[in-house]
Amino acid sequence: MRMFIFILVATAFVGLTLPVAGKPAPKRALDENLLTNGDFEDGPKITQQWITFSAGSKHLPGWEIIRGDVDIVEDSFWTPAEGKRSLDLNGLEPGAIRQSFLTEKNKKYRVQFLISCTPRTTERKVKVAVGKESHIFTVDGTNNGYKEMNWTRVSWDFIATDEKSVLDISSETKNSGAVGPAIDDVTVRRLKS
Repeated sequence: MRMFIFILVATAFVGLTLPVAGKPAPKRALDENLLTNGDFEDGPKITQQWITFSAGSKHLPGWEIIRGDVDIVEDSFWTPAEGKRSLDLNGLEPGAIRQSFLTEKNKKYRVQFLISCTPRTTERKVKVAVGKESHIFTVDGTNNGYKEMNWTRVSWDFIATDEKSVLDISSETKNSGAVGPAIDDVTVRRLKS
């Protein structure tokens, strides 16, 4: 009986690839999203239309809130671009989120996401940064409604300078209080060389 169990256990390990000390992790597919929870669907159960998280909160899996506060907004309040949730980058004040991910030095990557903003608001700005590179997107909510958010897909490319990169996304609209830009379906993918 013991011999049978040993053979069964040994057979289960055939074909597994285990990491070897000093060897790099296997390369990921070019079309694979390198971020965790870019759609903001993971996280605590929300029993109201939105929930606010402040800087330092650990309640948004995959993301670190590094400034101000942000709202996870349910589809009962406004229509997200994907799934049931989106992120308002202004909770009670402009906020910023961050996520680290593995990259290959000197390779080109694309950040892509859907952007909108609180209905019936004027121009809002979202800054996307990796290292010293950054880009600001502008969005206007004048014609937005809670059921028609007019989501727009935007993208920005960068070249990795290290084996680990850090993506920061922030609301850059001054004096905007609790009415900010919204994002959903955030991805980072390596581009073909």
